Amino acid sequence: MVELLYSTFLEDKRVYNLVRASWKRSLDRMLGENQIEYRPYLNQYQNGKLEYDGNPIYNAFFPSLNKAIRIIQVADDGESQVDCSAWIDSIKPEEDKEAFNELVVDIVLSKESKKMAEELIKHWILDDYSANDMKKAISQIIQLDI
Repeated sequence: MVELLYSTFLEDKRVYNLVRASWKRSLDRMLGENQIEYRPYLNQYQNGKLEYDGNPIYNAFFPSLNKAIRIIQVADDGESQVDCSAWIDSIKPEEDKEAFNELVVDIVLSKESKKMAEELIKHWILDDYSANDMKKAISQIIQLDI
């Protein structure tokens, strides 16, 4: 059985913020000693207020790699299975800036799906996989039973 994490994140702003903090801690822990700088690249605010819709729940741009990650978290559909998908997208958030690739992870957060997402992020950022290599890694990791 799948153990969901933070299942009330869309109903409770406190839980939503805990999830965001959890993704930041995971990323900081993963980057460890590598000292790779990152910052948000997507505006998650509307009229000065944070959007609590899960898209994205977390995002990070890595200037030295010219790559990004976007985590989209969705509510459980009641199927009690690991639910994680991912793809590579090209994004140009500002007209006067260069386009870059982002790893997009769409996830119902569980212990199992978070492991998948973290493995994908590791390959994309720490191992510096190309977009083509990442597409292969996505199909392998998403198909694994963790």
